[in-house]
Amino acid sequence: MKYKTTGIVLKSIRYRDNDRIVQIFTREFGKVSYLVHAPASKRAVCRTPYLQALTLLSLEVDHRDKRDLQHIVEATPLKFHPDLLADTTKSAIAFFIAETVCSALYANEQDVNLFDYLEETAVRLNDATNGISLFPQQFLVEFAGLMGFYPSDSTENEFLQLLQPYDQTLFRAICQEEALSAVQRAEALQLLMRYFRFHLPSMHQLQSMELLLEVLG
Repeated sequence: MKYKTTGIVLKSIRYRDNDRIVQIFTREFGKVSYLVHAPASKRAVCRTPYLQALTLLSLEVDHRDKRDLQHIVEATPLKFHPDLLADTTKSAIAFFIAETVCSALYANEQDVNLFDYLEETAVRLNDATNGISLFPQQFLVEFAGLMGFYPSDSTENEFLQLLQPYDQTLFRAICQEEALSAVQRAEALQLLMRYFRFHLPSMHQLQSMELLLEVLG
């Protein structure tokens, strides 16, 4: 059956010579995998420029509940974020955010609040003029809250109890929004990812993490 919805691009991987599997977080159906034929072609319904991380699309889709790979009938970009392409740091952060969400979410679970948050996050990142080095950490804290495990330095926090003293101090600093040095910002990023994997054991190591740490310096 055909539906109209909006979607945020999370991940695009090569499937066959001229095809890609694109994972999109849709407002209507949650995270969905779509088979896109020849995206480099001008005739493709979802062209390569539309597949950048966090791009917002207007979609007409042929959605069938029991099908693993859904089909896009028509795709139109609703909002491009030029700085997420032109700025190396913002591009790395966008890739990181998209991969984090893609890894954390199960398929086919609608979450309108999360969709609206991601849409707003992409705009904030594109328009940001300062504080970029803390953007990924702030995103992880906010995203954890939306997932139901907002970071807390309470003595009842089981994750905190598992940490060594230095990491406990750093985690408390994150929770209390204290200023962090450049070294601490990188450590905080990795510590927050450990926090996510503590709550989501199936969450895999992110390919974007190494690049992000390198770009943020």
